[in-house]
Amino acid sequence: MVNTTAQATPHRSRTGAWSGLYNPALVARDIGYVLPGFFVSLFAFSLLVPLASLGVSTLVIWLGALLLPATLLLATKFADLSRTRAAWWGATIPAPVYRAHGPGVGGFMRIMADGRRWLDLAFETLVAFPVRAITFSIGIAWLSAALGGTTWFIWSPFLPENDSVFPGNMLEWLSNGAITPEVAYSRAAEGVTYTIFGAVALLLLPIVMRALATFDIALTRAGLGGDTLAHQTAPLADAPAPAGPQAPALTFASFAGWSWILIGFAAVATIAVSWPLLVTLYEVHPAIAMVLAAAEAAAVALALRIPAAAIALGTITPAVLS
Repeated sequence: MVNTTAQATPHRSRTGAWSGLYNPALVARDIGYVLPGFFVSLFAFSLLVPLASLGVSTLVIWLGALLLPATLLLATKFADLSRTRAAWWGATIPAPVYRAHGPGVGGFMRIMADGRRWLDLAFETLVAFPVRAITFSIGIAWLSAALGGTTWFIWSPFLPENDSVFPGNMLEWLSNGAITPEVAYSRAAEGVTYTIFGAVALLLLPIVMRALATFDIALTRAGLGGDTLAHQTAPLADAPAPAGPQAPALTFASFAGWSWILIGFAAVATIAVSWPLLVTLYEVHPAIAMVLAAAEAAAVALALRIPAAAIALGTITPAVLS
């Protein structure tokens, strides 16, 4: 078996996943990890999916027998990039073990027997791209709300008058009618409301970005970490080495790795279905629907590792809608 290229050493030590939340350098690090990740995954997805589809469809004429190994090698390169980005953020992800495929065309084709590379392909297409599309959407929306709200008084005079009723409706509801419609729907009340929203969003921005980065890192570590199977089959330190050359064991990647791939895909599907469903069918505000959908997805993601927390989230989230 052969190891991948050594992972990059983190340029910054970390004392904990949630340390230094309001350190400007660490906030910039979280933003720098979350937002560009979508474009990297979009590029990977746009290459890997067509190549894999073409390889499978042309396997009967043997063209796919050459195209699929090349696609798996490319998927491994993108997986290495994901591990390198995680190392830059400060996470330690063990290097995986791949099967030695040997020289020549036959050795090249034997790459298709390496389940670890198929796991890389599944992660980069089924998990990394949709997860990073969601984290990018949440991150850019939250960042826009924070910056737009706190600077509302600077750029709002250049906007035309509109018929926005959200701030007025909210003020009337919160005051139970104590605030008159003239005040609630005034431009000044609108400005104060959006500025407060922006200030709250700015205050919570480090927490949101750290949560998005931690979620991405957790899935990356689970899906792309070193093979548990390879570690279990490694000989003991005090065991005598067998004589003669040893053939590399066939590695199909760990069951836990594939389990996390499926769980990550299920969590993404939960958000993709729940978010628009809550907005259209239950008429929940999009921001609140986003939080509820994320809670449901978190319940799915926690089911394997922390079932008690998954049950609690799965119970509380529907109760909020009742």
